[in-house]
Amino acid sequence: MKLNKFNSLIGLCVATVAVSCSDALVDDVNRYPVGGEETDMISFIVADDYTRGGSFGNRPGLSTRGSVTTSDNIYTEGNAFAIYGDMTDSSKSIVLFNGDDVTYDNSNQWTYSNPRYWFADYEYSFVAMYPKTIPGLKDLNYENNRLAFSYTLPSNYSDATDILIAGHRRYYDSSSSDPTSVELSFGHIMTRLNFVAKIDAIAKDLGIEIKKISIKGVASNATYEVLPADIKTGFSETSDFSVAAWKISQTPGRKSLAKEIVTSQIEINTKEDGSKEILLFPSSDPLLVVPQSVTSDIIVELTYSQTGKNDQTVEGRLRTAASAHGYQWAQGRSYTYTFNLGVEDFILFDKPVVEAWDEDEGGKYIVVG
Repeated sequence: MKLNKFNSLIGLCVATVAVSCSDALVDDVNRYPVGGEETDMISFIVADDYTRGGSFGNRPGLSTRGSVTTSDNIYTEGNAFAIYGDMTDSSKSIVLFNGDDVTYDNSNQWTYSNPRYWFADYEYSFVAMYPKTIPGLKDLNYENNRLAFSYTLPSNYSDATDILIAGHRRYYDSSSSDPTSVELSFGHIMTRLNFVAKIDAIAKDLGIEIKKISIKGVASNATYEVLPADIKTGFSETSDFSVAAWKISQTPGRKSLAKEIVTSQIEINTKEDGSKEILLFPSSDPLLVVPQSVTSDIIVELTYSQTGKNDQTVEGRLRTAASAHGYQWAQGRSYTYTFNLGVEDFILFDKPVVEAWDEDEGGKYIVVG
C-alpha cells in the first residue's frame, strides 16, 4: 500500500505552526528516496528486555493504582504512552510528536494517529512517557529534544504515580535501508521505599501489633528534565540519556505519608530463631517518592501496641542509615530499611538494602500507576 509522505509532511507543517517548517523543506522531498511505503512510516515497539543496569522496566501495563505488575501480564488492549519527538538538520527543526498517544491494540501493535515518516539526512529524537496522564504533573514542555515538567507528590501515598521514561535518538541518511521501528526501553524515574519491622524472639510474646507508620518530612515538589544523548561516533542511534534528572524545588513542600496498618493485609514472616519480620509496604501496596536527598527532616514514626497496654508511638531518623547510600534516594532504585521493634521507646535502622527494582522480590517487574 502506497502512502503519501509529501502530503503527510504538509499536514504536519500545518499542525505545528509554532515550529519552524519552511517551504524549502517540503520542496526538498524530491531528493529523498521515492519511498512512501508502509515501511517508511515511523513506528514504535517497547523493549522486551531490561537494560541500563536493571533499573529500567519492561512494557508498561494498565492499573488503577500503584501496584507491582509482573512482566508476564502487562500487555493490555487500549494501554497507551505519550510520545514526543522531532527531526532536525543544520538549518531547521520540526516537532513531529508532542504528547501523541501510542496505544496497544488488539493486533499486538503499538499504533498512533496521523502517520509520520522517515526522511533521509535528518536526526530524529524521541522521548516517551508512561502513563500518558499523571495527576500532579504540570508545566510540561517539549523543546529542542528535551522534555521537562514539574511534579507534586500527593498526600495519599497510594495515589502516587510511577512515572516511566524512555528515549531514542538516531540519524537516518540517504544510504539507509528501510528504517527499523523505534525501540523504547522504559525505566522508572521515581524511588521506591520499603520498611521491615523485626520483632525479636524475646519480644514476640508481648503481643505486639503495628497500627500505623508515617514517613514525615518528605520533599514533595520537584522538576524533571530528560534529554536523549548525542549519537556516538561510529553509531547511527542511541537509547542513552545525556540528561535524566530530578531537581527538588527551592522551597519544597514537605509531606507526611501515612499508612494505617491492617494486620491481615501485611506480610509476616517467622524466622528460624522465632523472630518475625513484617513488610510494611509489600509489592501490592508500594511506597513511591520523588528522588531526593535524605535530610534530617525525614522521620519515620511508628504506632504499635502491646497486649494489655495503650498504643505507643516511637520514631527514628533515616539520615544515619542513609549514609550507606550517600544520603540520596535515586531514581529507579528500591531502598529497604529494617528496624527492631520491642520494648525500647525508639527505633534504630539497620544498614538498608539498595536494589534496582527488577532485582527486588526475586523477579523482574514494573510498578504501574
